[in-house]
Formats: sequence, structure tokens, C-alpha cells
Amino acid sequence: MKNKKYKLPDNFGDWDIFSATIQLIVILIFLWVMVRKKSQFKITDNLYKSKYYEQNNISNNSAKPFPNIPHKNLHNEQEKWIKLLSQSFDEGRLVKPPYYFYFKKYAKENGLSLPLVLGLANGLSYFEPRYGIGNCIGIMIIKWPEPATRLGISDYSVLKNPARNIEAGCRYLASLIQQNNGNVVKAILMYNFQSSDFRGDENNDKNFIFLKNIRKHVEAFINGT
Repeated sequence: MKNKKYKLPDNFGDWDIFSATIQLIVILIFLWVMVRKKSQFKITDNLYKSKYYEQNNISNNSAKPFPNIPHKNLHNEQEKWIKLLSQSFDEGRLVKPPYYFYFKKYAKENGLSLPLVLGLANGLSYFEPRYGIGNCIGIMIIKWPEPATRLGISDYSVLKNPARNIEAGCRYLASLIQQNNGNVVKAILMYNFQSSDFRGDENNDKNFIFLKNIRKHVEAFINGT
């Protein structure tokens, strides 16, 4: 059987070939752009995960370690926080995040600085009620079963409720500040480790990175930016 030869129709002119070539080039460019976007998203996602794992002392093989930075004295850090939280702020300029009503209500009930609570929540969960890793979940990232049950949370699913999570998180933070005689830095570190018995290396790099990150969020709310 002879091979059948195919040829273009007689009316298929140079313009048709040029048009088909242009369409092919456009399709290839589109595919190239989509591949680049997917690659950039993956890189950004990995960097975000790496930052979160480092801040929250969670081991993850895919998380890239931060470069080493000098150890910082917690006393100096505490002085920065005292100065920061003593600043007045105009609530009218405050960028109001989701669930602002609950943050304002429970921060006031527990004698907490509103920018402090907002900054901590922003640094932990970006105000996402279902955000979390492992047993730590919710806007204020509370660990199940402890300290959640100690805070009156009877069921894991309740931690996804914004109002209950914010209320419990504010009570927990206030109790840690009181336990540490007003030392906000140690209270925040204990909150991050979800333990009132934290006895780790308080001056290590991961803790300093976490504190600095939360402090920037607090400053942003105070300055209304």
C-alpha cells in the first residue's frame, strides 16, 4: 500500500500560513506565561510557609532556614515593647480588620492593648478563622487540647468560631502577661509556644524573628498604616 501524500489546499495562501504561525506563537507565549506564574506562586508559597514555620518553631523539611542573626537581649526588646505600647493611637485611623468588634470587646474586657491583640492575630493567622497547623488553629492560633480546654473550649471545632477563639486568645494572653508581671515579651513567647511553662532558650534567633514580626504588625495598627 502506497503512502498517501497530503498537501495543502490550492486556496491555502501565504496569508493563511502567516496567520496560523501567529496563532501558534500566541499560544506558546500564553503557555510560557502560565508556567512562570505557577512557578512564582510555588516559590512565594514556600517562602510564606517557611516564614510561618520559623516563627512558630515548627519543623518542616521544605522550610528554608533563616540566615543567622545575633542573639538579642530580651530586656532591650521589652523596653521597645513598653515604649511602643505606651503610644496613643487614633482609633479613627485604625485599619479595622475582620471581626474588629470582637477584638475591641475582648481586648477591653481583659485590659489588653487593642493594637497588641490585633498585631498578634495578624502575625499568627492573618485573621483567617480556619487557619492553622496541626492542633493549633483559629484567628488567635490556640492549641487543642491544651490550653484550649483550660480556656473553656469544649470541642476542637469551636476553635474555628471567630468570637470564641478571639475571646479565649485574649484571656490567655492577659493571663500570661499577669503571670510574667507585665513582661509582654515573655508573655508573647509563651503564647507562641502555647505553654505557661516555657523554659526554652528565650534569646534564640527564631524567637527574636517572631517578636520583631509581631512588633511590626502592632506598629502598623498604632500608626494606622
